[in-house]
Amino acid sequence: MSTAPERPTYSEDMSRHDRKPDAAREAGLRAGRDSADRWAQDALAGHPADVTAEARRILAGLAHGDPAALDLPAPNLNDLDRTTPAADTTATLDVPVPTAESPERHTEATTAYLVGYITGLMQRAGERCRAVLQVLAATDDRTVLPAPTIAASGTDDRDTLEYLHPDRLRVGGIGVFARDWAWIRDAHGRDRVRVAFVGVLVDVVNGWAVFACSRTVAEAIVADQESMREAERARLSAAGLRGAELDTAVDERVCPMRFDGDDIIVDQRATYLEHGDAAIERLRPDENGRYDVMGGAWCWSAVAPGYCDRIVGDLPTPAAQQQYVAFTHVTGMHAPHQLLQITTLQQTRTRDGVAFTAELSLDGEQVATIVNRGGDPTVWTPTGEGLGTATLQRYADACRRYGTPTTVEQVLAALVTEYDLTRRAAAADAAGDTLLRAVDDDGALLDLLTVTAVRPGHGTREALRHLVAARPAHPDATQWEVWGGTAWHHLQHIPLAAPAPRDGVVPETPH
Repeated sequence: MSTAPERPTYSEDMSRHDRKPDAAREAGLRAGRDSADRWAQDALAGHPADVTAEARRILAGLAHGDPAALDLPAPNLNDLDRTTPAADTTATLDVPVPTAESPERHTEATTAYLVGYITGLMQRAGERCRAVLQVLAATDDRTVLPAPTIAASGTDDRDTLEYLHPDRLRVGGIGVFARDWAWIRDAHGRDRVRVAFVGVLVDVVNGWAVFACSRTVAEAIVADQESMREAERARLSAAGLRGAELDTAVDERVCPMRFDGDDIIVDQRATYLEHGDAAIERLRPDENGRYDVMGGAWCWSAVAPGYCDRIVGDLPTPAAQQQYVAFTHVTGMHAPHQLLQITTLQQTRTRDGVAFTAELSLDGEQVATIVNRGGDPTVWTPTGEGLGTATLQRYADACRRYGTPTTVEQVLAALVTEYDLTRRAAAADAAGDTLLRAVDDDGALLDLLTVTAVRPGHGTREALRHLVAARPAHPDATQWEVWGGTAWHHLQHIPLAAPAPRDGVVPETPH
């Protein structure tokens, strides 16, 4: 029976490799981390049951010290085989190239690179798996301790915070967010979040939350980052680091952040040496004065308030929790509410496009008929007194597509698309099929494909890529996306020189 190898302490690891960091090993560490992040985009996206199984499989393999059995990405040693002295990678890494005079130096560099790669790959893969399991485990039966400390004004009705539970959070809703390393265990072995932050969920990227927060909350995030830097400095100092070596190690592990006027400066040069000053990010507030603090780059996730020791930000009342509604199937589309919905839809393919007739309801009451005869403008006719021209115009004025105002026709077309794809996605999920779509740079739907008897997941993605690569693409399409049960995920870019489909439109074809 094999046992998990004991993970070396930082001081032991330092004595072997890091007293004078080897450039090749540092390059391998970065490459391993980047490779794990790319792997996670595919392996940890899709149906929750599949993601949970994959994450647990990887963590079990890591615990038994068996990376070869995990199917994680293999390293690419091309950087070490370059023989041009002026090559960017060779110059940056300062890696000796193989020559008759120094074959052993090249072997040492290759070994160091592989050690770094495997270390970075396994560490980052473990981090991503643990973090996604924490997100998916939000509905488990972990003990919830007394209500958290609220570090701002707002509602103080702490016994009724269930409406802020992650299961109920949708894009456009106010939630409570924490980074993946904010989870701790208390003295009783119970899971806690030491500090979380209030914001509006604006997107989900690779399974991680992107949220917008107030200046007050952003300042607290920056202060928390500085606290973690001080804690890391104390830990590394106790391990024996001093001077410039200590400063570099702290910057690499917890990057510096500070305010510069209204902007937040994030300095990641120590982590991404090859990018130089390009690794310095300047985060500016949006038109509403809200900040997106490293969304899509850091592992933020929504958490239940009951798990938090401290929450920074103004908690909303239940009525004010949903700030706006994001469409699931119309990329970038936001609406002020969900009271306007399509209830029935009939479609017919014509030589000029798809013609359709749809019924529109307002708060459950049928109020209009929407008609498009194929290629013509979309028009609507009231069928009752619940919806007038002025009311519909106000609704369209409050809607946004990629942050810009919309027209009535755009809103009506978006409502029809949302209804249609919601039906198709539900049918595919129920049948165990995969739904694919081709879109342009703005996310406009150009082709739809159902692959029968294939459930989307990490193991089927390569086959799906081959399938769409062999399919004639719409001339304006730029990528294929796959439906993952709750959202659309990138599958395959479409080459710009793709052949045009016959008759200008590729019909949906079951496979």
